[in-house]
Amino acid sequence: MSGPRTTGSILGHRAGAFGAGLCHAILLALSFPLVGWWFMAFLAPLPLFRLALRREGSVWGAGFWAMLGVAPFWVYTHAWVASVSAAGVYPLVVYLSLYTMAFVVIARRCLRAPVSPILVLTLVWCGLEFFRGAIGWSGYAWYLLGHPMIDSPNAGLAWPAMLGGVPLVSALVAMPGAWWVTRGSSGGRAKVAVAAALVAWAGWALFRPVSSGGGPGTLRIGIVQTNVPQDNRIDWSIAQRLDDWLTMRAQTERVAAMDPPPDVIVWPEGLVPGWTFDPISLALERSRPAVWPVRPESDEQAVRLARYLPGVPASQVADEILAMQRSLGIPMLLGAVAHDNLRIERGQNGFDYDWDAMYNSVFLVRGGRVGDVWYDKMHLTPFGEVMPYISAWPWLEDRLLSIGAEGMSFTLAPGRAWKTLGVDLSNGSGAVLATPICFEATVASVCRKLARNAARSGVPCVLVNVTNDGWFAGSDRGRRMHAHASRWRCVELGVPMVRVANTGVSGAIDRFGREVLELPPREPAEAVVSVVPGVPGTVYSRTGEWAGWASLASVVGLLWLGRRGKSGRGPESSEESA
Repeated sequence: MSGPRTTGSILGHRAGAFGAGLCHAILLALSFPLVGWWFMAFLAPLPLFRLALRREGSVWGAGFWAMLGVAPFWVYTHAWVASVSAAGVYPLVVYLSLYTMAFVVIARRCLRAPVSPILVLTLVWCGLEFFRGAIGWSGYAWYLLGHPMIDSPNAGLAWPAMLGGVPLVSALVAMPGAWWVTRGSSGGRAKVAVAAALVAWAGWALFRPVSSGGGPGTLRIGIVQTNVPQDNRIDWSIAQRLDDWLTMRAQTERVAAMDPPPDVIVWPEGLVPGWTFDPISLALERSRPAVWPVRPESDEQAVRLARYLPGVPASQVADEILAMQRSLGIPMLLGAVAHDNLRIERGQNGFDYDWDAMYNSVFLVRGGRVGDVWYDKMHLTPFGEVMPYISAWPWLEDRLLSIGAEGMSFTLAPGRAWKTLGVDLSNGSGAVLATPICFEATVASVCRKLARNAARSGVPCVLVNVTNDGWFAGSDRGRRMHAHASRWRCVELGVPMVRVANTGVSGAIDRFGREVLELPPREPAEAVVSVVPGVPGTVYSRTGEWAGWASLASVVGLLWLGRRGKSGRGPESSEESA
């Protein structure tokens, strides 16, 4: 029977738990961009593993103080959210920190099960990580334990993702720490199994083939990084739209003039400076006498926009883009909006637009016309384009936006089909473009479905991630983490990716997850990059998130076994007291 706890022991437990969370936070911060010491990821779980194994003290108290200790990491990595929603930072940090508390509580419960503690700690870690990354609030797969392995030499330690995705890599990263903290209590078989897994992991990393190939099947993609500020995108005046269009046109013409020329030119997400771009809606705009007044914001802008004064037809910019593409003779992939049943009516202040649904879309333009097939974004960004669960009650969504993100509105609808776009190469062969938009490049299931759709055609494909990372404002940490998480899709699927980001980081990634080109962020830039399209043929591309689902199911099983084995090894009943 345990004796009464003194104030000193309580404070000591709290300080120890807070220190464990803080140490975990520091190690995570060192392993991710911008520091990038990827090997620190192996050490990051150790403090929380030790805390979960500790028998004395309240498990809920330990989890709470560890949660407070890890919170600075989430503040450090998500400070950029304040530029979008000052009130939104706090609930986000609390939500992400709660997973630390959940790990401590659930792991200590699961350790009662008659299962190797190495396996218990690894499965609980990966199960909770998968829940956060793929399920909770539509998923947030950023800052996962396995992610830093993409920065290992030659991206060598990332290869297990081709078998089971990032969850399998996270499990391998967690195993050495779990073995270390339980080395006195782990059975011999568990140690041998862990050692064999780690040797196979490292061995294949050293000896795997890493040639990206090349040759006549190479696709040349022109990148236009525009650097239009995000505040312009929120309140994009007509004069500013026209001014930005002139800049983007000059950039596009420079890309088209590069030697050799690209097979396709790509703009970032949502940068067509008009009001719609799908063929039916454009035809409606042209049929309406909608003329928008142009009011320059400076004398210099007035000079640049002289030919547009005093006003322009609503479809002016779209028509000029189509004419430019026809003149260049190079297909263009453009981010814009599409509508269902667009309606244009005269209002008190000009013309009002209404619709049944609006989509965040990617269009392929050839021969001076928009193709009949385009991709509408399927997975809307949680709290950026939709409020998971909450959006089912519009009155509640409007109230929360007025409190935390005044000026924003969530008007987009998710797409209905996983569509891909075909392009021709200069040698007469073809390729398929799978185009995850913005946040979708960090969602493994989205890219897998797009790539699987491309694979049905039997034509090699390339992932083209168009995104507007202006939301990160001055935080290059956020930009680089977006690119960092996106690189994993290449390993999982065995195909390359080209990223075209408005404010960066634009560039190219080969099928092994290695960066082959990176343009400087937060400045206009252009480039032509050559990539080798591939047919998704990895185990992961065929089976999906089996490793994540297996770990999550195992946690449920361990909790059940832990209740049955409550009197066995693991925390004593006295630790349940506050």
